[in-house]
Amino acid sequence: MKLTVKDMALIALFAAVIAVCSWISIPAAVPFTLQTFAVFAAVLLLGGKRGTLAVAVYLLLGATATT
Repeated sequence: MKLTVKDMALIALFAAVIAVCSWISIPAAVPFTLQTFAVFAAVLLLGGKRGTLAVAVYLLLGATATT
């Protein structure tokens, strides 16, 4: 699969959207974040391959981040 610049920009954008949505918490009996929604939205809007790459980029960024 050859990625264009547009594909890479969309993948990076949705990786950032997943990161932002992970901070948004909805209070309920069991609080949850919008991160799950963002993952499904990425796969739905970008398609299977690009959506999966966006999630993989997010996971790799989280694995390499230091606090």
